[in-house]
Amino acid sequence: MLKQIEILLRHFLLKTLLLFSGAKKNLKPDLKKGSKILIIRLNRIGDALVTTPLIKILSETGGFEIFVLADKKNKFIFENNPFVHEVIEFKKGLSAFFNLVQYLNSLNFEIVIDAHPDVSTTVSFIVASLKTFTLGFTKGNEKIYSETITPLPKEKHHIIERLLQFADYLHLNYITESVNVVYKPKEKSIESVRKELKTINPENKFLLGINISAGSEARFWGIENYVKLLDLLSDFEVVPVILSSPQDAEKAKIIAQNRCYVFNSPDFDSFAAMISFLDFLFTPDTSAVHLASAFEIPMFGIYVKYNTTEKEWYPYRSEYELVVTTEPNFKNLTFETVKEKFLPFLSKFAERKS
Repeated sequence: MLKQIEILLRHFLLKTLLLFSGAKKNLKPDLKKGSKILIIRLNRIGDALVTTPLIKILSETGGFEIFVLADKKNKFIFENNPFVHEVIEFKKGLSAFFNLVQYLNSLNFEIVIDAHPDVSTTVSFIVASLKTFTLGFTKGNEKIYSETITPLPKEKHHIIERLLQFADYLHLNYITESVNVVYKPKEKSIESVRKELKTINPENKFLLGINISAGSEARFWGIENYVKLLDLLSDFEVVPVILSSPQDAEKAKIIAQNRCYVFNSPDFDSFAAMISFLDFLFTPDTSAVHLASAFEIPMFGIYVKYNTTEKEWYPYRSEYELVVTTEPNFKNLTFETVKEKFLPFLSKFAERKS
């Protein structure tokens, strides 16, 4: 009940904001090398990762100085990004909000880009409070922006392609084939994983990661299915590694049955470092998918696509195959259904035992 009241209140506040916020009259600035641009991207890790191709183009092709407004859940994605000048953390609370707006206005950005594809009440209030040229997608709150872009159909276009429309708006000439997710693990994480792999894979055989965690129980495929997957892999010249969150550590241990290594570091950077060493990834999780893209690792995904027409978040720059269920969970996704697609795809990259 309280949650419903909160949602209604936020909708009321947004409607009030739209009613009293006239269209901004800021003229489109004449950008030059060194111009400052703010990208607003709050929320999830995956949302942050898919924004990195746009950031790279704005910095590398445009020569702009890029600032990112993120929150505590995804700011670390941008903090180690070589194309980001400064990461600004959004903090909750009225006092923190006013301090944030004051600070953002003091930086005198030439353009502020709201990278959210859907309406966010929080972001709408931030955008409406800024004294600069603001740009966003056409999504029902157009009055708060100086200008909006009609997004490409989400049924046909990857979210990365839609975000690149901001680069197209600025007439930046980038090489489409080079567009990819940007994430560089810290050297400390790389070295730590390298040492572990020397122990579990001393002969440097084909390393296949099986990620069992996806942020919700609905996307856990089941212990029995993952055990069958390991059985199937015994026919191939591969070294399997089970990847899991710390919360799924016990499940991972049961699946592995001492047959393979289990990696369940709570640190995302270490997780990313491990994925960078893989030769192949099996996963139900979109954050892992984007990392597979960043390191151009072949990926096989199992996805829940329930009550949405949006195109799946496949790895943008990796070879991939997917099995998609339109049900709300993996309860009825059988091992045989996955095996039918998985075997021929894996056979393209890994050799069978003689």
